Amino acid sequence: MKTDASIASGTAEREISQQQLNAVRFQHPQIQIRTLSGDKAYGTPAYLAYLISQGIIPLIA
Repeated sequence: MKTDASIASGTAEREISQQQLNAVRFQHPQIQIRTLSGDKAYGTPAYLAYLISQGIIPLIA
């Protein structure tokens, strides 16, 4: 639903992803995000904990 560019820092993908999820929830409150898929770069404990705390089921390889 949205794209962003960022400087590769090793954490940028996850940081931008959180910002995008928050933006979608703000702009489209009727949409319920239930799952999120991503490659193994998204499988960090902190990011997975964030998704779970938001009620989102992570589908990470």
